[in-house]
Amino acid sequence: MTFHHAMTTTDTVTLRCADGFALTGTLFSGANANGRAVVIASAMGVPRRFYAPLAQFLADDGFKVLTFDYRGIGDSRDGPVRGSRIRMEDWGRFDIEAALQWAASESKADRLFLLGHSAGGQLAGLAPSVQKLAGIVFAAVSSAHPGHWTMPSRLGLLWVMHLHAPLVTLGRDFFPPKLGGLSNIPIPAGVVRQWARWARKPGYLYDPRSGVDVSAYRSITQPILAWQFDDDTYAPQSAHDAILAAYPNASIERRAIRTHELGRKVGHFGFFRDASREPFWRETADWLRKI
Repeated sequence: MTFHHAMTTTDTVTLRCADGFALTGTLFSGANANGRAVVIASAMGVPRRFYAPLAQFLADDGFKVLTFDYRGIGDSRDGPVRGSRIRMEDWGRFDIEAALQWAASESKADRLFLLGHSAGGQLAGLAPSVQKLAGIVFAAVSSAHPGHWTMPSRLGLLWVMHLHAPLVTLGRDFFPPKLGGLSNIPIPAGVVRQWARWARKPGYLYDPRSGVDVSAYRSITQPILAWQFDDDTYAPQSAHDAILAAYPNASIERRAIRTHELGRKVGHFGFFRDASREPFWRETADWLRKI
């Protein structure tokens, strides 16, 4: 299905993962293509449509942009694997990888970038094709280990990770929407369970006890632009720093924003809302263009 907006074309596409799962994505293509493409990797429980305003902006600015729903999310909910057996790790190793491979082959771009929101930044290093990117943008990425939060928020997270998430997902294929504030849409139960297991360890998914092969993260040397906002209750500074530490050999440019100087709130999701066109979207586009 194809839609047109000003100078931009929007096409619904299918992405095939190496394990046979099919994902639904949207390609935004501007008329003034600049030879660069961006894949947006979503936060947990956030459907790709949320990222359409930013994708539209970048496409109007000459980039090709691919958004997609992870397996078990949004338009990629139906598939060969039950929600209880989908792992968060799959989103990086298979889904982000499929999106990057599709964008590399179909967009005809000379330079490819990943923009990861929250979980999208946590999992990026699990996708082998990340090694081939020209650069990476992180927005509001953070470790979910409760130790990065101060009281009383830490107590709430400890309850979620140790009791709420394991109990609510017991015998279910999906974590119910709005139950416990995780998302407004269903999330695969297996994803929530693995996320909670990771979060119970100080090193999160990078902790050796998590059993995830994260050795490839050290091979990522590309430039990273990392946005962090001081009113983001999902990503306090310590939790944000913990994710950046997982990319020890990347060249990281930090943009730590004091939101009181803006005169408005940003939080965990505001970077992707229309109010962030100036200056955040514009600065991001300029960075992507110069790398």
